[in-house]
Amino acid sequence: MSVHVTSSLVEQMIGRMLVEFRGQVPLGVVAATVERAHRELSGRIEPEAAEDMLGSLSRHRLIRYRRARANGAVVDGPLWFDAGWSE
Repeated sequence: MSVHVTSSLVEQMIGRMLVEFRGQVPLGVVAATVERAHRELSGRIEPEAAEDMLGSLSRHRLIRYRRARANGAVVDGPLWFDAGWSE
């Protein structure tokens, strides 16, 4: 059985990621990254894995974003990873 991640979980995860990446990643990028991860996982994961999977995917992408900026890469907007940037 799969589950659609709830919007309250998305809001909670945005809050967690904002705390974790405070001063390192802009609010809009954090929100868009978590929302994108939610859309990609929705209906594809088991209920007990929803929180962990959403957090892991979001964190992974935000770490890549932070690393890209630190290395001088131009990261244009919250969905920068669609452009094919790699480490």
